[in-house]
Amino acid sequence: MLKYVYCGVLASCIYIALFADTASAKPDEFSSTHRILENRCVSILWSGVRNGKQFEKVHAGEGLLWNGFSKGVKSTFLNELKTAELPYRIGVLRVLAQCDGRYERAKYIEEVRSIFLSTGNDQAQRETALETLGKIRDAQKSDALVRVAEAGDGTFKTMARWVLANSGKPKDEAMLAELLDSPDSPVRCQTGYCLRFLDKLRPGTLQKLEACTAREPVVSAQRMFLVSALYVHSPKSRRAIIKPELLKYIAEGSKDEKYEACLGLSYWANSADIRYLEPLLDDKELDVRISAANAILRILCHPKHWGYR
Repeated sequence: MLKYVYCGVLASCIYIALFADTASAKPDEFSSTHRILENRCVSILWSGVRNGKQFEKVHAGEGLLWNGFSKGVKSTFLNELKTAELPYRIGVLRVLAQCDGRYERAKYIEEVRSIFLSTGNDQAQRETALETLGKIRDAQKSDALVRVAEAGDGTFKTMARWVLANSGKPKDEAMLAELLDSPDSPVRCQTGYCLRFLDKLRPGTLQKLEACTAREPVVSAQRMFLVSALYVHSPKSRRAIIKPELLKYIAEGSKDEKYEACLGLSYWANSADIRYLEPLLDDKELDVRISAANAILRILCHPKHWGYR
């Protein structure tokens, strides 16, 4: 009996020692090389919350929430909600919906739904509401939502189909993916944007996305949405082929291209990719700095981004 106790204790000691070595490796490496960078990125995000334009505040607040720096975010945006008007109010509700538990989240989502459903609001405001519902993964179906998804104009239809696709049902995803064949470039590219947010694409959808990206002219103003979505959802072997184009947008793109490319890269980035993102912390555009800071924090604050996948 003593022999088994001794073996068990010895095995436990070995396990603890090995685990301690593994656990200490990342903090030591992190603290010696990245702590200052983490602080800089958090500072950029808080600067965005305090000093940015309306949706720059929203992007910065989300970056803080997603990376575990939530302290103070809820109170800041509750204060913003007191005076926020459309369309900014929708963005504030989006941040708050990601701060709270189920009851509070439901309250904020219901207000966003009501903004979409109110025909007294203009179409741009209603489309912004649909984009927020898509991002916070709402999938509540209504007659009005189905009508827009079937017969709406341009990207208004796209956003409605995104909300339906949040259901996870194959037919709803296929309905959104149909728009990759639209003759209208903004519709095709915005469809790619919506697809990026889905957890996983079915093989047929991924094939349509790949074909659409290949067809889309390089000079297309929103092509980066297709490239970003394709990078996010492709298997590792395909990502290696797509990544150089994504990095080109990061290095040479417009404000919107850099912003989207940083988000796309962050899904599969590891510490080696920080060298591509760090220069953007000095970009003249605050929204680009916010996106780069969020991407770097996603690498630093989540172990899966340390090359252990």
